[in-house]
Amino acid sequence: MQSWQLGARKHTAADFTSSPRLQKYLSDPGKLDKTAEFRRWLSIFLMEHGQYKITKSGYDELAPERGMSKKSARAVVVEKVNALIREGKASELFDKGHATRRWHADWSDHPARVAVLKKFVEGFEDPKKMEWAEFCVAGLSGILGRYYENTPYRAFVDMCIAYPETEFLKHAETGFETGKIYPWEMKTTPANLFDKAEHRAAAVKWLLWKTSKGPLEIGIDDFMKNGLAVLIEAKYHHSIYVALAEAGLAYSSQEMIAQSHSRSFEDKKIYPWELRQTPNLFFQDERHRIAAVRWVAWKLHKPVENLTSRDVRSNGLDGMYREHKFSGLIEEALEAA
Repeated sequence: MQSWQLGARKHTAADFTSSPRLQKYLSDPGKLDKTAEFRRWLSIFLMEHGQYKITKSGYDELAPERGMSKKSARAVVVEKVNALIREGKASELFDKGHATRRWHADWSDHPARVAVLKKFVEGFEDPKKMEWAEFCVAGLSGILGRYYENTPYRAFVDMCIAYPETEFLKHAETGFETGKIYPWEMKTTPANLFDKAEHRAAAVKWLLWKTSKGPLEIGIDDFMKNGLAVLIEAKYHHSIYVALAEAGLAYSSQEMIAQSHSRSFEDKKIYPWELRQTPNLFFQDERHRIAAVRWVAWKLHKPVENLTSRDVRSNGLDGMYREHKFSGLIEEALEAA
């Protein structure tokens, strides 16, 4: 098993966890070297902030040679260690194995907690790719678990390098930015992020902004390539139309039917039949077929009875035309209220 030096003794992967989630991380020597360097810095940082303990070798090697009781000798060592730390020699004590960090550290000091997190993150080229494993191996699982629900994104918000909910929801209305990280850009999306409709809508709008594509151009592959696979698969069941409708970029079924009744269509949003792929079974609903035919008449400035089969087929309704007789479609649109 691979080992690496951290202060006075060697550590192996088993010292941290045997979880399969960490095996890939722990097998990378480069990452281990970087982690060992940070863990040393963290130990010294905590020692300088009073969170340390004197080791057995520290008591043995720093104690007076003779003439004192064990209790008195230990008191002398404690004072000597305190003095050395005040003099800025915590690293010397750590490297010699005389003192080390207190493992159950107190992270209630918010400025200190954020300072540690920033020091850790600056060692990574792309923070968006960071996961729980990196924090765990670096000795920061306690911070992540107690203060950030084991979610790197929440820690990043506290560090002001990720947008909080209030900001990314505002951006969905006013325009997105590049200064910080959006939660869906993280390698591991925060749990339950997409349970809220407003979060899902913000992510869809961000995707259009990120790809510089319009609603009619966006495809499943755009979701997959930009970290939104779980959104399009689990929440929208591979339906671009449902995603756009929830984001307010396409007309809902209720809106289309209402417009069909009033014969007053608009061009502010997208109609499902304008997309590259109409939702499955969409035209099984007679009301949708009627709305689509009436929309063609509105678009071409023709009465419904004057529409031709070519009019219908050339306006994104070829699939509907193949499934239903043209005469029947026209009759439905004319007879319906």
